[in-house]
Order: sequence, then C-alpha cells, then structure tokens
Amino acid sequence: MNLRGLFQDFNPSKFLIYACLLLFSILLSLRLDDKIEWSYWAVFAPIWLWKLMVIVGASVGTGVWARNPQYRAEGETCVEFKAMLIAVGIHLLLLMFEVLVCDGIERGTRFWLLVFMPLFFVSPVSVAACVWGFRHDRSLELEILCSVNILQFIFIALRLDEIIKWPWLVCKVVKILLLSECQGCWASSGWQAEMRRQWILTMGGLLAEGSGGGVGGTE
Repeated sequence: MNLRGLFQDFNPSKFLIYACLLLFSILLSLRLDDKIEWSYWAVFAPIWLWKLMVIVGASVGTGVWARNPQYRAEGETCVEFKAMLIAVGIHLLLLMFEVLVCDGIERGTRFWLLVFMPLFFVSPVSVAACVWGFRHDRSLELEILCSVNILQFIFIALRLDEIIKWPWLVCKVVKILLLSECQGCWASSGWQAEMRRQWILTMGGLLAEGSGGGVGGTE
C-alpha cells in the first residue's frame, strides 16, 4: 500500500462528514433498539459537530476574504468564495431540517410536512447551485443529491403524515432509480460528464412530469 499517495489524496472534510454520519448511524441504531436512553439531541451530536465545523470554516473563510481585498481581483478566488457561500446556505437549511426532526421526535409531532419544509427549499436552491456549478466546472455531490430528491422528500413527508397510504417500497422507488443511475454513471469512464447529463435529463423529466400534471389538472 502506498501510504504517501493515500495521504496525498486524503480529504479532511469528507473524512469528517463520513465519520460523523457513521457515528450518528451507530448512536441512532442503539437509541432505536433501546440500548441507550440518551435524548435525541445527544444522539444527533455528530450532526451538530458536522454543521458546527461548516459554520466555523465559513466564518474563518469570510474573515480572510474580508481582510484581504486582493483576493477579490482573482477570478478563481471569487468562484471559490461564492461556492463556499452556496454550500453554507445549503448546510444551514439542512441544519434547520435536522433541528426540526429532532424536536419533532422529542415532542412526538405528527405534522411532518412542516418539518420537511427546509428540504423543500433546499431542492430548488440546489438546482440553481448545480446550474452555477456546471457553468464554472465545479465538483458537485451534495447539491446533485438534494436537487434530484425533491419528489422523494415530498413522498416521505406525505407518507409520515399518512396523507398517502402507499407502501414504503413505492415511496422509495425514486431513490432506487436514482441510485441505479448514479451507479451507472460512476462506473462509466467519463462519470462526471455522464452525471451532468443524467442530472439534466432527470430535472427535465421532473419538469415535464410537473407540466403534464398541471395540464391534466386543468382539463
């Protein structure tokens, strides 16, 4: 094993995210199985740590940007700063959703459409971020997942509120199809270009479906 190459490709931010998600998954599983009696606010601690690091990093980046006016004259630096602001905005909306979920579980709320409202805002913001990122050749991961999952968010919220009585497998069909498409894109040689093409096709299909539903509703 080439340890030098491994550390050169090491991404601290992704490592932090995956570590927090892994720890959160373990704590949540233990809590749901009644192995631990912690409050859900404590169970969500890895998620809070993740978002805290995002906010701290964005604050430091904004401070450096404000104290160094010469960076504003560099085109690539401006793109990096705007990308950071977009990412922070999406993370703040996700944080709002996670706080509402945690509060809803603790209080036993049943109005999940309100809890999922931040995700309904995340999706159009992510669509705009994807368009901007493709124009500036930015690497996109979280934004793509949020933008194409709008129907999934709606189905889950409606199912939790028992507005629809569909089986959970039917509600997850969108997720299964998206994962299949992403796996095929990743396996291809030009997976970034293919992912971009699939994102455009997916969003075009969603828009066409929405337009078709609107036309059908007016007849």
